[in-house]
Amino acid sequence: MATFKKREGKKGVRWQAIVRRRGSVDLVQTFGTQKEAEVWARKQEVAIDEGRQPIGRDHAKMTLHDALLRYQEDYTQHKKSAEGERGFIKQWLARPVAKKKLAEVTLRDMSRVKTEMVKEGKGGTTIRLHFAVISNLYNRAKGDWLHLPHLQNPTTGLTLPKVKEGRDRRLNADEMSRLMEVCRQTEAGKLALIVDFAIETCMRQSEIIRIELADIHLDKSMIHLKKTKNEEARDVPISCRAEEIIEECKSLKCKTRAGFLWGYTLGALRTAYKRAVKEAGIVNFDFHDLRHEGISRLYERTTLTDIQISKISGHKTLQVLKRYANLRADNLAVLLRQGEKKWNSSKLK
Repeated sequence: MATFKKREGKKGVRWQAIVRRRGSVDLVQTFGTQKEAEVWARKQEVAIDEGRQPIGRDHAKMTLHDALLRYQEDYTQHKKSAEGERGFIKQWLARPVAKKKLAEVTLRDMSRVKTEMVKEGKGGTTIRLHFAVISNLYNRAKGDWLHLPHLQNPTTGLTLPKVKEGRDRRLNADEMSRLMEVCRQTEAGKLALIVDFAIETCMRQSEIIRIELADIHLDKSMIHLKKTKNEEARDVPISCRAEEIIEECKSLKCKTRAGFLWGYTLGALRTAYKRAVKEAGIVNFDFHDLRHEGISRLYERTTLTDIQISKISGHKTLQVLKRYANLRADNLAVLLRQGEKKWNSSKLK
């Protein structure tokens, strides 16, 4: 049963409702009338019994908006993917659902947001990353972050879009020419250099931005990446063209980010690249597609094995690289026929 305390102060008579349940945080709220306090207490008791009461003593009025800001401060800033997650949080803060209290956000609310995201043109992977933020926030709130053991995660049961197997968008010669022409018009042509570099090295966008001058070992034709998506450092062999780009970039001298190869921050690069793609009249070609282009060229123009290419690209398994096998269909046919000739000739002997 809930207990009620009558309090008199400068603002007149106030009624404090206290709801206690063994194994959960006490719920306390103050109202102007006893009736309001009793109605609130009954709702809390029913919610607790149904296993969905999330409101704690210190967070009775916390909205999703407030929780997102606190989550960003307590957790996001310490993540390697902080900049990307801050972008997701910024979009969540702008949505109407952010105004609701944590306890009031429902599966139906999340379903509506999912529909909105699909209409906005977001892909399956992007939508999943957005909802991963909300799911993680609620799971942490149930634990020792906000101490709300009865909090119900509104993303539980939500059906998210399937993730496509992998993008295979590549630019034709005309599109590549237009893109590079626009990129060369940037300051000292730096954007053109970084686009060319991304293709030559097959590196991810974040990996490129983090390259420090001390990580470059031209005597070994190699760049050491301390931080990667896979949480493992790796050495990336570089081509002659990549080495030329590095030398040209060094001659330009990065003033904005001393000690780094590139002057771009991750956000600045994303903005500049999107603007260049749009100006070049190119549709559906992300910066990450440059990595796909680079890996495709390794299959088309070299005889490197899957394992050797994975050492360059940073893939931990060869499964992802299987989709590139068709790029060597002609080569496989030649090898097959060469093998047949050798077998036939040895059989004749």
